[in-house]
Amino acid sequence: MVQLTTENFKEILKEELEEGFESQARLINNAFQGQKDHFGKQFAAVRKDIKSLDERITVLEGEVKALSAKVTTYLELSDKRYLELKRREMILAKWVKQIADKTGVKIDLEELEKI
Repeated sequence: MVQLTTENFKEILKEELEEGFESQARLINNAFQGQKDHFGKQFAAVRKDIKSLDERITVLEGEVKALSAKVTTYLELSDKRYLELKRREMILAKWVKQIADKTGVKIDLEELEKI
């Protein structure tokens, strides 16, 4: 029969505590590994989503550039058309004034400009 002494008790207690700490450390390590795997999968999914969004943004940037080019072209053409129509209006007003002067009809071109 083994006699339980204070030193034996301390050794047994120390061994039990070390085994307890070691098993606790293993449990904690396993838990962290599980979390690491879980978050690793989530981060991979987030990276995949970000890559998809980057691709979509790139496509949208291209479409915006194309629309910008179309708007610029349209504005240039509309400005050109406006100037053509303005010139045509001036010529017609000049002709109307000449006809009015020759026929003796009094007209006020300022009234036409208000319109």
